[in-house]
This record gives sequence, structure tokens and C-alpha cells, in this order.
Amino acid sequence: MERQWPDPTESPYHSDPQALEARAELSVLDEPPEEVFPADGEPALDAVGDRPTSFDEGEEAEDFAEEQDEESGDGTMPRHEISYPAYDVSLPSPGHSLYVEQHAHGDNDGKFVGIELNVYRRALEPHALKPEYVQRVAANYVASKSFHGVAVEFHLREKRIAVIVAPEDHGRHMAAVYLLAQRPDIRPHEYQGGSRADFKVQDLEMHKDTAWLLDFRDSLELSRSFGRSLAAAADGLARHNSIVVAIVTPKVWANASEGGSHLAVELENPAPVAILRRRLEAARSEDRKTIVDDPESWIAYVDSVGLLREAAPAEAVRLADSVINAEQYWKQANRDARDQLLAEYDKKRDENGEIGKDKVIEIMREMVVSAHKDWRNFLLEWNNNNQDSQVRTFQLAASVLDGAPAGHIFQEATKLAAKLGDSLDVVGLRGHGILHLVSQVKATLEDGDVVRFRRPGFADAVLDYFWIDREHLQEEFLVWLRTLVHQSDLDDDATMAVINRIADYAVRWTRRKNDFKLVADLMRSWSDAEKLRPFAVQLATSIALSSDLGRKMRDLLLQWSKREAERGIRRSTPGLQRVVAQICGGELGRVYPKLAVTRLAYLADVADSKTMNDVLSAVKSLWCEADARTELLESVSALIDADDAARRRRGVNAFLSIAGISDDSGDTPLILSHAHANPEDTTISRLVTCWRAVLDAPNSGLEDQKIFRAWMNAAASDPTLSSLTIEIIYRAAVGEAGNRISRSRLVRLGELRGAWRTLDEKEWDPARHDVFQVLQEKIQDIDPLNTSRTNAQHAS
Repeated sequence: MERQWPDPTESPYHSDPQALEARAELSVLDEPPEEVFPADGEPALDAVGDRPTSFDEGEEAEDFAEEQDEESGDGTMPRHEISYPAYDVSLPSPGHSLYVEQHAHGDNDGKFVGIELNVYRRALEPHALKPEYVQRVAANYVASKSFHGVAVEFHLREKRIAVIVAPEDHGRHMAAVYLLAQRPDIRPHEYQGGSRADFKVQDLEMHKDTAWLLDFRDSLELSRSFGRSLAAAADGLARHNSIVVAIVTPKVWANASEGGSHLAVELENPAPVAILRRRLEAARSEDRKTIVDDPESWIAYVDSVGLLREAAPAEAVRLADSVINAEQYWKQANRDARDQLLAEYDKKRDENGEIGKDKVIEIMREMVVSAHKDWRNFLLEWNNNNQDSQVRTFQLAASVLDGAPAGHIFQEATKLAAKLGDSLDVVGLRGHGILHLVSQVKATLEDGDVVRFRRPGFADAVLDYFWIDREHLQEEFLVWLRTLVHQSDLDDDATMAVINRIADYAVRWTRRKNDFKLVADLMRSWSDAEKLRPFAVQLATSIALSSDLGRKMRDLLLQWSKREAERGIRRSTPGLQRVVAQICGGELGRVYPKLAVTRLAYLADVADSKTMNDVLSAVKSLWCEADARTELLESVSALIDADDAARRRRGVNAFLSIAGISDDSGDTPLILSHAHANPEDTTISRLVTCWRAVLDAPNSGLEDQKIFRAWMNAAASDPTLSSLTIEIIYRAAVGEAGNRISRSRLVRLGELRGAWRTLDEKEWDPARHDVFQVLQEKIQDIDPLNTSRTNAQHAS
């Protein structure tokens, strides 16, 4: 039985944040944006291709400048990255979840991604942290003695501001959340700054009963007055019963601490033995039983053999997982599996057929040490003793298809052998049978026909061993891997398991090699199949939101959204473009709305009809994110201003897709409320541009009538919106100053007004009548064919 994870419907956070923070703090790339994907002297990604007309030079440059790698996100208000495993699913369909299981290789602690966007603890600006998550962190966090003292001060309300100044690999975010947890009586919120945080401390003093976490780990600079301003806010925070915990890198704090240096607190790295002890004590099986019966004996052992010596937090996490898996493996193993282990480790049952506890402990310890070394020595000896290519190929296929039916693995191993240039003679009764193969490759046969590797980390170790040992066969292996799902005759559950394993391996390979070729190939292959496209979306989204690979994945999505026919991993296809659109309309768009708008703007320039439908759906989804509305409206209006008629039509469609989205009451279009709240001329001008395009476009049927009706009814029901709405429609009809008034535009407006009157005839009231009349009089006043207006002008 595998460990059970929290139901994602219960809480979007992992049950053991200590491990996740340890991983997140270790996986950092500090490469400048221009180094992303350099290839054979080609320009960097941000220099390739034309800019979309919806963004000028400065804004696109800003898009890339904000893509700074760090531990838990990059600019444009990223939200931290925490992943929790997905729940079991039964069908590979868009509504189901794909998870990628990662076993740490120096920077990971286990379950890496829950690709149904099972979580990314990333805030929407600002972000309310879930209280249950905060308390879970507090329950699992290992605090040093000095830092525990700071927590006590917060608990006793003797301290209201703390600035955690520490480099990466110190669990900074968890430490900050631990401090917030000392005040469970107030609401925890988070603000995460980008690479150029322009945060104003004064804004905090306007909120009551709030525990603020200011996450500036990825900020390259803060105002020189930041420390002084933070210190000056203490009285205001006290009056409003609020606290502030900030995270700042030492380099940034050195330039921003003046006047607030006394607010800094020390943060020591948690002792690896403390992390190991906490995880072993907390480990529970699916029936909530203790997994590790004697944590202290394990701690003493791993310390005696030097496995914890100078270990980083993630290494302690990885070691704890190996211990937990070894304990589980032995407890769940049947008699045959146990006898197999006894034979391997030169142990025997006693005269009563029992296995002494000391022998069990020795076997588990050997497994933990082997797992910690990626089973390298074990596999080297195994390969020396097993020269039969059928056995080796079966082991390799089973490591990818871990958990699949034995018969399917047998068939795929035969195909894999052919891909690798080996022709296996398995016709009739020739060659080895399944039972022999399963036994030889150190796997177990469960539930009648399911092959599983139960030793901790063994399946991944087999893949890693092959990758190093047979470098010349990597490309052929990747071809087999990419086509595995397409050719699968598995049922839905087994297919889902295969997808998970492939995604798992792809992420690990990408991280290890810092090469996106496998991910790009998988994405291109899966995106062309309707059944698999949702998993391409989920896989790319999870990587795009990860801390170490995220920026490069987002840059790759940018390339796929463009017109250029690039070669290699940057080569785009219609399927990939649909994937990009769906990603931008999903979790990525909610976390990085501005970046999503950029990619959608490029797509709108090149999309076919199916992709454009995805773009419009993404636009509607993004409009619900307040951070994205200004950029989105700017992009739409820029499309409408384009010279190309097809692009203008796409712009009109995009505008109509968001213009009718209503607020919670269902009465007022959100875009109209946005204009009322942002009355600057640029916002109004963009709406005028959009409505003018609607009036100029061919009659699109019921959609524009529906939107016009919603706007007019909003003007009639809300006096504060009346004059604004009429002004926008009037300016759209009139056109630019000095231009000849378009008669066709006035006719189209008349048709929309008439349709509104007809559709609302039964509900026509004085308010609607007044708006109708005011708009009619304004239009009549400019209509060149209005005889009363013409006569009045002649008389004057």
C-alpha cells in the first residue's frame, strides 16, 4: 500500500510542508533571462520573432525582466510554489488529475507536482493563506532555540514586526508562516513582490486584524527607506491588531535596512536530525497507523554510518522517505517477497520459520543505504549477473510502467527491445515467461498480474542507471517513451498510471539535465491527441509554476505562441498553440496574469479557429482576475486597431467574450465596473475603441445584442454608470475627432438600440426609457441625415 495523501478537496496544501520548503529552498537557478535556451548562436528567446502589436518594446521587455528565477516564483506577483499529490482518478480526461512523483536527487523530497493544480501556494495580490495550512506548518516546523524565542514574542504580542534575513536553503518561507501561526486570532495574508518590488509599507496600516507575510525572496531591490518605513508602521499595526513578517535576502536588506536594522531576526538552518525525527514520528499509513515504530534507532543508525553528516534539509527529507518506504515495504511484503529479500541479504528463517527482528532491521538498513546511493552498486552487480537482454529490457520497461499489468509490460518490453536494436525471440514458448522475468528483475506480482517495484526509489534508480550506462541509446528510448501512451491498449486506470510515470520521468530528466527536449517532445506528441491534450496542459502548467524550471517553461510557452516556424524544441504546432491557450486560461493565468496576456496576444495573431476558441475562453477566464484586466483590455484594443481585418475580428470576438461577464449580482458587466473604478482616459478610450469596432463589424447576431442590452440595463439600473455608459457608446458612434461620421455605424447602433427595446419590452420602465432617450437624442444630434438637426443648423 502506498502512503495516502490529503484529499485535495479538503485543503490545497501538502500535509508535510517542512519537506516541501526544504526542496523549494534548494532548487534555485539564477540565470539571467537572456541565457534561456541559447542555441547554436541563435538569439535568445526574448529576441526571436516579432512583437505582438498589443505590446510595445518596453512592455515586452518588462515581461522578460519579471521572469527572474528564485525559490518560489518570479515577478508579476508570483505566488509560492508548493505541491501536493493528487488523489486517485479513474479516467484520463480533462476533469481528472495527473500527478508527477518525484524522488529527491538533492533538491526534491518526494511528491513534486499535483498537476490538477494541486497547488501552488501562490498568491493573488494579496493572497489569503489558508489558516489550516498555517497551523500545519506550525505543527511541522523545526525551529531553532533563538527563532522559537522570536515566536514566543509574537505569541505574547510583544513583537509585531520581524524581517527574516537569510540566504536560500534555510526554510525561510516556512519560518515566516511559523511566526504568523503564533497569532491564530487574526487573518494570515501574503504579498509577494517581483524583481522590482514597489511595495508601500503604508498600505499595511489600513488593514485590521491581519497577519502579513511580505515575501521578497525574489526581489532584486527594495526602496532604501523600506526598513525605516517598516519600523515607523509599528504603532499603526498595533492600533489595528496586525503584524508583519517579511522575508528579504541579505544583499537586498543591506541596501534597505537603514532605520530598521533592529527588526532583522536570525534564522539558522534546521538540524537535519530534527527534520528526520519529525518526519519519522509523523509518518502514518492510509489507516492512520504508525509506520516507523522506533524512530530513534533509525536516527542513531543513519548518524553512525554518516548519512546525516553535513546533510542539507532536502537530504534529510529524502533519507526519511527512504526509511518510511523501507518500513512500509517490509510490512506489506508477502512471504515470497520476504524470502526473496532474505536470500539476497544472506539471511534465513529460524527453525520455527520465523524471521528475527534483528534480521529484519539489518535488511531494512541495507535497503535504506542502497536507496540513498540510488541503488547504484546493487544495479551494477545485478547487471553483471544478468546478461540476458530480455531480462534487462523487461526491467527497464517495468521501471517506466511500474504498476501496469505484467502482460502489457511484456509486450512493451518487446517493442522497446526493437527500438533499441535488439530482436527478442519470444515466439511461442521461447524466451522467458512473466513469472521468471518478474522474479529476476526484483519486482513483485500483485493482485494477480500487476508488476510493482516496492523497494524505496528502485524504479527511478533503474531508469537513472540505464540513462548513464547506455547513453548511446537515449534517443531511441525517448522515441519509445513518447509513443507509449498513443499505442496503449490499457484500460483507463492503467493508462493514467503510465502517464504519471512518463510525466514523472520527464520532469526528473529535465531537472537533472537542464534540457527541455523530452518535455517539448512529450508536449508536441500529446498535444496532437484530443485524449492526451489535457495532460499536456497539466504537465506544462505544473512545470511552468515550479520554482526551478518555471521561467524556462514559461519562455518556451511564449515561443510556441508565436508565428515563427522554429526548429527543435521551439517549433510550434497548432496542437501546442491550443495547449498554450488553455494553460494561459488556467492556473498559470491566475498566478501570472500579465504573462498570460502576452502569450494570448501572440496566439490571437496566428491562431486557427479551434485555437482562437481556446484563446477566447482563456480571455474570459483571465478577465475574472483583477490583476490582468488593464493588460487584457490593452491587448484587445490593440488587436482591434490592427490593419489586418482578420485580427480586428479576433479582437472584436475577444472583447465580446469579456464585455458580458457580470459581477456577482449578475446585473453589471465587470468591464463596465472596471471602467468606473479606473476613470483614466486610457481605460475609457480602449472601451470606446472596442465598441466602435463592434459597430463597424458585420452583424454578429445575438451576441452583440446581448452585450449591448446588458450595458444599457446596467446604465438604467445604476445611476453612477449611466453617464459613463452613454458616453462610451456615443464616442464609439461618433468616431475620432475630425473624421467623417459613419452612417453605417449609426445604423448599426440603431439596430442594437431597437433590439434592446424589443427584448426588454415587458420590463421597459422609466429608467430604461430615460437612458434610451438620452442616447437617442445624442445620436440624432450628430446624424447627418437628421433633417431637424440640419434645419436648425441652417437657421442658425
